[in-house]
Amino acid sequence: MLIVEDHDDTRAFLAHSIANSPGLALAGQVATRAAALAWLHDSESPLDAILVDLGLPDGSGLDVIACASAIRPDCETIVVSVFGDETTVIAAIEAGAVGYLHKDRTADEIAEAIITVKSGGSPVSPAIARRLLARLRPAAAPCETPPTPLSKRETEVLEWLARGYSYAEVAARGSS
Repeated sequence: MLIVEDHDDTRAFLAHSIANSPGLALAGQVATRAAALAWLHDSESPLDAILVDLGLPDGSGLDVIACASAIRPDCETIVVSVFGDETTVIAAIEAGAVGYLHKDRTADEIAEAIITVKSGGSPVSPAIARRLLARLRPAAAPCETPPTPLSKRETEVLEWLARGYSYAEVAARGSS
């Protein structure tokens, strides 16, 4: 597991989440986009997952996701970010992220998300999932009001008009 996070406290929290979960091991921690890209290219350490922040001081975490997807296809990326707007989430998914969590998750939730990814799942924070579902939902068709049934007289008038009678002739007939 590689952590790519520029804030020291958050990086320490994520490392603690991994260290306290059986079956998870930390391969490295970096604080910048450049360091993450260098680690991905140069490290011989096996890597099955990355936790990546999107807002890095020297660029976007999206570059890290795309690079990891390209050169380490067996490595899966989970975004851990304060950004949760649909444009950012979709960009991360398109870059190769398989999970997306808000930074407000607990240590247990972070560890559980990593385990979920390693088991083939795609954890997404509920608020983000709701926005994605709303975006993907087709626009609702306008609700049509059912037609009001015609009165007996209206039906008679239409029948006479359909038979070729003029308005004056139908009016003269009155109600039958």
